[in-house]
Amino acid sequence: MGTSSGVIVAFLLLVCLNVNGGAAVKDDAKSLAPAGSRSGNAAFDIRVHKTGNLYFSISNYGILGNQGDPSLLDPETGLPAPSCEFPAGSGLEYLYQGAIWIGAIVNGDTLVSTG
Repeated sequence: MGTSSGVIVAFLLLVCLNVNGGAAVKDDAKSLAPAGSRSGNAAFDIRVHKTGNLYFSISNYGILGNQGDPSLLDPETGLPAPSCEFPAGSGLEYLYQGAIWIGAIVNGDTLVSTG
């Protein structure tokens, strides 16, 4: 077997091993999904700020509030995550959804990205 044939076989073997290894990692990722996740999606996570007299949810996507979705759970308590509850524990919500906006003018073009 020539050098180029050996490199091709090694490359194909490496690709096959990575495909199988990736499948095993995917299965493990499902079981490690955070409690605040939607549908076991480990890529989406939510945390609840509970300091003082305000309970407030924020996600790793930059979304503020719970978007009116009762399936989003506080990972610490397992209860539905509050959107923006004031006073704390009252059940009064003051936010549906907010997001972090970042924008700039580049070469006369206005560019904006939202959470």
